[in-house]
Order: sequence, then structure tokens, then C-alpha cells
Amino acid sequence: MQIDSTFTNAIHICVYLDRTDKALVNSTELGESIGTNPVVVRRIVGRLKEFGLIKVKQGIGGGYYLGRPAMSITLWDIYLAMKKDNPFRCKVGNDEDAVSVNLPEALEDTFAKAEYALKKPLAAVTVKTVSQRID
Repeated sequence: MQIDSTFTNAIHICVYLDRTDKALVNSTELGESIGTNPVVVRRIVGRLKEFGLIKVKQGIGGGYYLGRPAMSITLWDIYLAMKKDNPFRCKVGNDEDAVSVNLPEALEDTFAKAEYALKKPLAAVTVKTVSQRID
């Protein structure tokens, strides 16, 4: 299973955009807030943008802003935007090894159920809720 900070970084970006007084925030400012490179921020924003969670104003003085009200963006929405595949995926390490070849299929149903179990708690929490917890 691959676990990284992409999901929490995406939440951070959305919450930051909700809490700021600025109309637009650039990737450098977001990167400083998260403690990461602006390139990482731009990759994450690209996924969030595809799902309509963030909008982008291009050009000099441009930046990012929430694409919907913070009360209507759930953590489940962010999760769906950030997942490329099932995060519980298994890679085949050695295509000549029976365990390596068959493990993904053997775990597919279990991992699908685990991902489904994430939906209810993540869908119940909005970006605004997280924002208010920080105050």
C-alpha cells in the first residue's frame, strides 16, 4: 500500500484557501504553508482543478481560489480528486512468483471494501468544518 502526504496536502490547500483574506493565492505561498515545493502544489492543484474544487486565474498576479463554497467541499471530494488508482493497490513485484502475481486479485475485494468504508466519515466533513476546527 502506498501512503503519502498528497491527500493531506490537498486538504491543507483547500483549508488555506478558505481561511485566507486574499482573493488569490499562488503556489509559492501555498508551498511555504505546507512546507513543500511550489511544483508539488501545482500538481495537487491540477487534480483539484479537474474536479472543480479549485479554480485558477492565470497570468501575472494570478493564483488559486476555491471552486465551490467550503461548506460544499467534503474530504471525500478531495479524496476522489487525489486518488489516481485505488490507494490500496498492490504491485506485482516478480511476475514469476505465484504470491506476487496473485496477491492483487486476492486482496481486491477486501481493499474495495476498505475504500468504501472511508466514504461515510470523509463525506461527513467539509473544508469549512476543518477550517473552523483550526480557529
